[in-house]
Amino acid sequence: MTIVAALAGAVAVLTSWIVGGRLLVLAHRTRELPELLIGTALLCTGGIWNLFVSVGRQATALDDGTRAALVAIGAAAGATGMTSLAFFNWRVYRPGSRAATALAAAILLILVGAFVAQGATRGWEAFARTEQGPWLFGTWLGVGIYLWSSVEAWRQQRMLARRLALGIADPIVADRMRLWALAMSSALVGASVLAACQVLGVPIAGTAIGATLTAVVAMAAAGFLWLAFLPPAAYLARVRAATERA
Repeated sequence: MTIVAALAGAVAVLTSWIVGGRLLVLAHRTRELPELLIGTALLCTGGIWNLFVSVGRQATALDDGTRAALVAIGAAAGATGMTSLAFFNWRVYRPGSRAATALAAAILLILVGAFVAQGATRGWEAFARTEQGPWLFGTWLGVGIYLWSSVEAWRQQRMLARRLALGIADPIVADRMRLWALAMSSALVGASVLAACQVLGVPIAGTAIGATLTAVVAMAAAGFLWLAFLPPAAYLARVRAATERA
């Protein structure tokens, strides 16, 4: 199962690189903020944070300095990605809300503070060895951000579903929102399990339960993201056909 989990993790990382990269290219062409924020979030969290922190934590054959550098780079990418996702929630779902504005700003400040505090107190070598220190709070903040993203995405999906039933919404757009909501929910489950294991001192890597959860969550999130942003023509045809039959 450890091998399966590793393969699933590799697929998830590759998906984040491809989808995130495609969205950043699109943002460069259209100059649109939502594509930029989602692309940055996917590339930094799924493509860099997960990869670098996993290697830094698990590659015990490396020297402490290298492991610390990998974890620190991953954490910096994670802070960037989580902030981008929080700003996406604010700018796309609640652009006129002062509470959402304050929440997004607070998330940025807390992540930067946790990153700086980790380096100034326990150090990144300690985090690479034991996953302890101020940056641990960043993991729990990630749970909160994914929860916010899931709630907002499902709210939008329900609105689109009602419009679709009235014939005033595009079925592809409605399905894409459903897939995005499922991807955020999968990420929420994964982040919650990781945060709980860190607090309890349970190593999620190298255990049957941890490997199974990693494989299931990683593959689910990767599949939902791929269908949402890079759907095959056959899948799109099925979505439209299902709407016509309804």
